[in-house]
Amino acid sequence: MKILVLSDSHNDVKTMRLLVEKIEPDCIFHLGDLITDALELKQSFPNTPLHCVRGNCDDPFYDRFEQLISLNGKLFYITHGDRFGVKTGLTSLLKRAEGFGANAVLFGHTHRPLLKNENGLWVMNPGCVSRQISAHAAASYGIVEISGSEIACKLHTVDSAL
Repeated sequence: MKILVLSDSHNDVKTMRLLVEKIEPDCIFHLGDLITDALELKQSFPNTPLHCVRGNCDDPFYDRFEQLISLNGKLFYITHGDRFGVKTGLTSLLKRAEGFGANAVLFGHTHRPLLKNENGLWVMNPGCVSRQISAHAAASYGIVEISGSEIACKLHTVDSAL
């Protein structure tokens, strides 16, 4: 199973559509900012499951700021990250994910890609997928692949994919 992980699209639905067409994921996670972009993406790919959470720039009409998603026997905790102060540290975010027994925690907010494994817990920030506002680094996204009992996570730049 291949999961496309996107965050901080900030009105760049075009880039997300191009990535979905190229990667052909089995599932998409959108980690907020802007959730309306995720809902628009869902209209273009109605047969691809999409899970999303709201970010700090999203209207409060969508009140889900975190989700636990079980796929192929693996548990994913997704959130935007702003409620956990991820710009200054990951301690509270990691405690929350570990408390749920998650295999991976996926978050955004900082616009900076991050990938590491903390004692068996995958930690991924795919960075900012928007090519319009990616000021800190190249626009980026993540891929999570589940094969048997294994999870493999990778970060990619948008320009290298398109």
